[in-house]
Amino acid sequence: MRGVLPLKASLLLTLSAPIKPGATSRLSATFERRLLEATAVLEEMERAYAKGREISEGRSSLQSFSIGAALQSAMNEVSRITGEKPMIGLLVSSLTLSSLKGLSDGASKPFRASLRAGVSSLLYRGNVEDTLKLLEALEVSGEGEVGELLERRGITKASVRVNALSPGNVYEVLGELETGFWLNLRDLDRLLELSRSIEGERSLVSAVQRAYLSLLEERGVAVRGKDVRELLKLDSALREQGGFDRLLGAVFLGTAIAAVDKWPWRA
Repeated sequence: MRGVLPLKASLLLTLSAPIKPGATSRLSATFERRLLEATAVLEEMERAYAKGREISEGRSSLQSFSIGAALQSAMNEVSRITGEKPMIGLLVSSLTLSSLKGLSDGASKPFRASLRAGVSSLLYRGNVEDTLKLLEALEVSGEGEVGELLERRGITKASVRVNALSPGNVYEVLGELETGFWLNLRDLDRLLELSRSIEGERSLVSAVQRAYLSLLEERGVAVRGKDVRELLKLDSALREQGGFDRLLGAVFLGTAIAAVDKWPWRA
């Protein structure tokens, strides 16, 4: 599907672009397994995009789409193919953004300008059953830190029912830990600002690297220029800390939003 091509390219280059200190890249020992995971995610992105188009074109109802069910299906497929738990940030961000792209394309609306309305309708429509399916998907993911954060914030199946929480409410909480959940009304402006900051880069790879380094600096990591030797030293140091793959969701989102406007993104 041509409409989802900029998003697919952004996902693959977010994974493979070197050098992203501390995060998965083509230099990582786990890169081949993550690339295998991406093959499953790319198919799920097409399904999510097609569903978004169906909704906008009136061939399906918004109520018939469950982001939680879509995520759980994708997680099961990734686990089946790789035997490992998925990179939840990239999985969530890619499926959610693909759905939103389908919504905007089906309505023939500019993608960036229609994102806020799309997020509101897709994630905040007050569908409690969808939120419960989202929690089930997160349980399937095996992400302990995600479960612990939800527990600390009192988000359980019972509280979802009592407070009529939407998937967007859950995204807001998890965005504090995992940037792949930044497609929510609280973090959207931050995400769009990141996207605008990389639009002038000469290629998608450069955009990915700049977005990642920018997010590193936000976390207080000093980045001294783009010298390869310095970046490799920093990469070695940060890998010992771990957790920097949690920045890749926002890297993908910011890059993909910019890529839609610039597609095809050529040097």
